[in-house]
Amino acid sequence: MNKTLATLTLVGAGLLFGGASTTVAAHAAAKTSINVVLKPTNDGGFTDYVYQTVTPGTAHYHQYLTPSGVASQFGQSTSTVKQFQKYFKRYKLTTKVFPGNLVLRVTGTRANLVKAFKAKLTKTKVNTHTTTKLPATLSKKNGGRDWVVR
Repeated sequence: MNKTLATLTLVGAGLLFGGASTTVAAHAAAKTSINVVLKPTNDGGFTDYVYQTVTPGTAHYHQYLTPSGVASQFGQSTSTVKQFQKYFKRYKLTTKVFPGNLVLRVTGTRANLVKAFKAKLTKTKVNTHTTTKLPATLSKKNGGRDWVVR
């Protein structure tokens, strides 16, 4: 069974929740984009291939893959990508699949992103972070991992 690890990539802590200076309604309606990074189908093989492209004397030295080569050897299947797209569409979010089938750009309102990722802001004495979670159907594909965005 292919495992999909989706890593929520955000620029800056609190992108989903934002700063205190904006109004709640305007903030929730603001459009933003995030990247969801999917785990390669052969994570170890992908890492090895990348290192071989820059190591003299190895089989793949300076033999870089095209995006379609990455997709066919290491990218997620079209059906897996479509599962993510279908899920995000339910929350009125648009997705763009980058060549290679390893990264999705998800765009929509902050309010819909928060709903889709079940995002919860947690403040401690030390830091503030956002915990996110996808539904079980997608979570199974990432080994049941949830994410913490700091």
